[in-house]
Amino acid sequence: MDAYPDEARIIGAVMGEVASRTGVATFYDPDGKAAPFYSVEYLGGERADTKTQFRELIRLRFHCVARPRDPYSPACAFGMASRLKSALAEPFALPEGCGTLEDVRYAGVKAVNRDPSGEPHGVVDFDLVVGFGLRCK
Repeated sequence: MDAYPDEARIIGAVMGEVASRTGVATFYDPDGKAAPFYSVEYLGGERADTKTQFRELIRLRFHCVARPRDPYSPACAFGMASRLKSALAEPFALPEGCGTLEDVRYAGVKAVNRDPSGEPHGVVDFDLVVGFGLRCK
């Protein structure tokens, strides 16, 4: 099978679920947006076929940008990361024709930094496994 799932539509669906379940705006390009928000970065995809199914592994990086606080505290970014993890822990359907979301793997908080604007900024990675066809003999 040579067809791949439509990654742009899958990422859009994930962004919609995150925004809906957390109540925080989610963007692909957050340039000029006011905190708090999540932004998503596509890290790549690769085949993850099994003996019985065609699958794609999609790697996403979420940036959790919280409002600046005085005095500075990264706690808000960690809280956003925790809400993000909870939001993606519950199953949801992908758009028609995009396959089935088989698994969402939390890969952990990679960093929490202070942006030049003073905003706490957490970085969290997830791997999505999307099934898009069965193998037949």
